[in-house]
Amino acid sequence: MSEENRAIDLDEAQQVVNDFGRLLAEERERNWGLPLSQLPHDKDRIKDAIQTLILEVGDSEPALVNSLAEAYVLLAQFIKDEDAEKLARGEVAMKSNDPEHEYWPYADEANKVVNAIKADMELLIEEIRLFIQHREKGPG
Repeated sequence: MSEENRAIDLDEAQQVVNDFGRLLAEERERNWGLPLSQLPHDKDRIKDAIQTLILEVGDSEPALVNSLAEAYVLLAQFIKDEDAEKLARGEVAMKSNDPEHEYWPYADEANKVVNAIKADMELLIEEIRLFIQHREKGPG
């Protein structure tokens, strides 16, 4: 957890994660390259909330820990609004299969955005894996 957000309490953590969960449920159909401005809280606050709940749950509910870890990784799907727009336009162009489509210039940019999302997902997978592993070992 980041130093400035370390003091998040359990009630607040639950609220932050619930808010994020509602957004994920609403965006179930479109969960790729979502605008960062849609997040109900900033990414670091959501990360801290998820980590707080993982610590609270401990080993008692492995399915919940897995769901929280998945939500943590899904934060990678939330990207700068301008990148989300590039991705959306690039997807429209690629689906058209028409190199003359007005959004065709966004196709390369969209691929770069997708690759950046994948890289961020890999980082978040490793980050939460190490957090859970450290939690299981305990301090010291």
